[in-house]
Amino acid sequence: MADERETGIGETYAAGSEPATGERGLDEPDDAARRYGIDEEEHRYEFDEQEPQYGIDEQEPQYGIGEPEQEEPDDRREFGEQVQEPQRSLSGRPMRPTRPRKQAGDAAQGPHRKRRKKKHFFLNVFIFILAVAGVFLLAMSGLFAIKDITVESTGRHFTDYKIAEMSGIKKGDNLWRTKMGEAAKRLEKDPYIAVAQISRELPDTVAISIKERTEDYLIAADGRFVVLDWSGIVLNTVDEAPDLPVIEGIDLKGIVTGSAVKPKRGILLADIVQLIRSGAKSGLNFHRVAVSDIDIVAYVTDTLSVKGKLDDVAGGLEKVKIVMSDLKKQKIKRGTIIVGSTGNCTFSPEQQ
Repeated sequence: MADERETGIGETYAAGSEPATGERGLDEPDDAARRYGIDEEEHRYEFDEQEPQYGIDEQEPQYGIGEPEQEEPDDRREFGEQVQEPQRSLSGRPMRPTRPRKQAGDAAQGPHRKRRKKKHFFLNVFIFILAVAGVFLLAMSGLFAIKDITVESTGRHFTDYKIAEMSGIKKGDNLWRTKMGEAAKRLEKDPYIAVAQISRELPDTVAISIKERTEDYLIAADGRFVVLDWSGIVLNTVDEAPDLPVIEGIDLKGIVTGSAVKPKRGILLADIVQLIRSGAKSGLNFHRVAVSDIDIVAYVTDTLSVKGKLDDVAGGLEKVKIVMSDLKKQKIKRGTIIVGSTGNCTFSPEQQ
């Protein structure tokens, strides 16, 4: 069998008998185009067509995924909000946001900035210390030396000079070094001073304001007289009675100056004090009240008195006042007005 070769177009030919050029070979494009039904112009067009720009006009296939991933719709567009479009690469993929690069000088300036902050901090602290020291030195200087002490008091038991002396504050002392609270406590140690307030008045004045207790009545005890105010604070103990109402017949547990009096029958003492105060408002000034287990005797004068039980006398003050007015018209200066349980008053010319 003759050696045959297979051509590229599906025909065989014997070895050494290859077709001549121009008869059947592929070197003739016109003959090949006619044989396979290829239009010559179309064939030429394929070679003249511009090559596609891959990565720009065509989308790169997503291998192993399938179809390209589509972005989810953004609802903000429906409301007219401005949405910043992400940056994309040449292939169309969204690019990750990149961090701004630090400049070369930032890393070098970091330690210098920390040192500057430390310097500023210590500088501020130093300035603050200097300011405090300056204020302190100014306050302790002679500019704030006390030159005047003013006193305001509700009573007349002390003079202004005496109150300033009792406070311990002296002229020439530094206004800021003087402890006003301690000076006020020194004043309040005196039983006649109920409240003391001391204040500074720049640049060189101290103002003292005190509220004094007043001597309101006496209690006769053990041959002496205890001086008290209406609240029952013991102010003093004297041998001779001043011109004040005196209560006799009250037993006391103890007498401490500056403290409240402690009677054995506290309720009785409070009622008698109230009787004296009520009588003074009604125009009946009882200058002495003698207390017994049965009744009391309240003296308007040394020779004219009111007698009865404490509650009866306290409740019949208005009727006693009427009787006293009639006795004054008749110029009767001696006798006793007796107050009964019903509030009726009788007069006896004899002193009881």
